[in-house]
Amino acid sequence: MSVTVKLPGNTDYSLELDPLLHEISPDESKYAVMKTKIEIKLKKTVIGARWADLEGEETDGPVSRIEGVGAKDDVKSYPSSSKKKPNWDAVLKEEGKDDKPEGEQALNALFQQIYKDANPDVKRAMMKSYVESNGTCLSTNWDEVGKKQVEVTPPEGMVAKKFEM
Repeated sequence: MSVTVKLPGNTDYSLELDPLLHEISPDESKYAVMKTKIEIKLKKTVIGARWADLEGEETDGPVSRIEGVGAKDDVKSYPSSSKKKPNWDAVLKEEGKDDKPEGEQALNALFQQIYKDANPDVKRAMMKSYVESNGTCLSTNWDEVGKKQVEVTPPEGMVAKKFEM
């Protein structure tokens, strides 16, 4: 890798890393020139390879790897005195399946599902009724909503007020 930078005062700064300890992928490597620094990101050809140094002669021995990086079949393991090794990723996936939204979250999820599966007229009716009523009404009937302005109808016991800046 070779970098030459023109500094203020017509001087050059040069950085030479030759040879790099291991092979890099030039097509996937990037650089960025900023006001205060130059950032160079070199992509290793061996994913998860651990480099002891930037420069040097590559040995024929195996490249040491960072544990758990690069292998797609790696399962996260944590220290345990148990003889059985649990797959924590599977546990997390199972845990998330039983979580059902409650209250306002469930209502929002229902409205999102209705909107996602709706035809264009229903979507248009939902948007128009919600916007014109300042969030107090949500209708899916375009024939009704499309003909007139949707009025603000606050819940019982509440009063709608206009926001003024």
